[in-house]
Amino acid sequence: MKTLKTVLTLALVLSSLIATKVMAGDPQITLDKKVLSVDSASVVVVRTSSTPDRVKLKLSIPFGETVCENYGTEIVFGQDPSCGYDTVYVTEHQCSTSTVCEVSRNGVCESSRDVESCQDVCVPESVMRSCDHPETVCTQYGVETSNREKHISLDFNKLGQLAAGKEQVIRISGAQNHTDGVVTKYTAEVLSSDEKIVAKVESFLGHRVIFKKAK
Repeated sequence: MKTLKTVLTLALVLSSLIATKVMAGDPQITLDKKVLSVDSASVVVVRTSSTPDRVKLKLSIPFGETVCENYGTEIVFGQDPSCGYDTVYVTEHQCSTSTVCEVSRNGVCESSRDVESCQDVCVPESVMRSCDHPETVCTQYGVETSNREKHISLDFNKLGQLAAGKEQVIRISGAQNHTDGVVTKYTAEVLSSDEKIVAKVESFLGHRVIFKKAK
């Protein structure tokens, strides 16, 4: 009798721990279609006997981009139109081609050739001056966040079909690799399963999670 109570207590504790993980604020959906969308960067998915072997899961992931929030003016030294211009002369090697008649008969050129002539010439060029001048600079940076739809494939092909009434609960999460980054990093955590399974996230040829039985 004491053993049965112990088993029941452990079962209740385990259920409580799983429920705590699932109820951490992430939405929960059942994988009953080949393509599913959720307005969140993290979701708890429930695999059942009717879940397809492969599911495309679309997540809404916040991406942060550095932006300037406040601007100011400071005096800097360097080239600027307000400093004026100087005219300098530079040497350019210029070539031109002309046609020379070699054989003429009765005032009509019957044979000609092209002759190229080249010479160095001085040409004027404007050069911007350098001086102290005001320049607009950013005095305070911030991060602007916008959500982007990203997708990841869930591959259950190596697990085989679940028996009726059985479930596997998994958390899938995606996040920007770093501010101003364009890469999405994914994690997969098995929260509940009657049999021990492992989840491997791969990014080669598209993001996907491959599930298989643990050895």
